[in-house]
Amino acid sequence: MTIAVVIVSYESAAVIGTCLAALAGIPDLEVVVVDNASSDATATIAAGAGKPVTRLDRNRGFAAGANVGARLARADHLCFLNPDCVLTPAAVDAARAAWRTRPAAVLVPDFAQHGTRVVGRQPGYSRGRLLADLLETRQAFPRLRARLLA
Repeated sequence: MTIAVVIVSYESAAVIGTCLAALAGIPDLEVVVVDNASSDATATIAAGAGKPVTRLDRNRGFAAGANVGARLARADHLCFLNPDCVLTPAAVDAARAAWRTRPAAVLVPDFAQHGTRVVGRQPGYSRGRLLADLLETRQAFPRLRARLLA
């Protein structure tokens, strides 16, 4: 089972090095960095860490960058990560274990924010809600979105 970690960055030079260093210690990960036209050293730092970097011509936002990264990735599963996050080997092991029994699962881990644990999967969040949120960002299917939320 392969996992691609797609990191969408913008002006992230101060944090992307730590994020990529943590990933270097986790075996069998494909790492894809999509940079939203940063003017700082974000892309240079990522490339210096040996990671492929796709540089966009302008800041297209997280969702558009995530879509670019998803198209570039070749792995079985995708993990979207902000550049200020540190992914742990334990989180990857837990994801792999969950996907072994439920290959189509959408996983949302808990995370630490300023030392406080935050529940990743908010109450009421479902596949339908996730799909509705994706549709909302595109605003292409408002009636379908409304039906999913009903």
